[in-house]
Amino acid sequence: MKMRTILLACTGIAAALLLAACSGKKEAPAASAAPADAAAVPADLPARVPMNEISLELVDKAVKMIEADAAWLQQVKDKAAAGNMPLAYQLKDDARFFLFEHQAEYGVIQIPDDVLQPQMDQIKNDAAWFATIEQQARERGISVEESLRKNALYMIDQRLLGK
Repeated sequence: MKMRTILLACTGIAAALLLAACSGKKEAPAASAAPADAAAVPADLPARVPMNEISLELVDKAVKMIEADAAWLQQVKDKAAAGNMPLAYQLKDDARFFLFEHQAEYGVIQIPDDVLQPQMDQIKNDAAWFATIEQQARERGISVEESLRKNALYMIDQRLLGK
């Protein structure tokens, strides 16, 4: 046992020395090029909130949203069972991840009107896209304006995610 510990310690020291030697010789990595559509994201768009900083109040609202959707809730139950995790923890994890991915749409960050309005105008000016928005509004029992706003916020979220 003692010999094994010494061997592991020596291996660790050798690895540390190797890393130190190599890191001194490496050049700084080249700055990665910005995605081609990076210019499309307005500079005044708010920064995304880190997942661990999303408010518990919003997470609790998202958990209720998951619980209200039978199919979604079943998926979370299955995931909890597969990972041997208590359902309450899995619900909060999934709710937090959902909010992280949909920050603008679900109010984690506030999008200024001068950013939101051009996205809404882009949707309105595309006849096929706007027809889809009208259909979604009818199917969901919400106003066309609310559906338009939600879709514009979704598109902003996609841009924030770099998609």
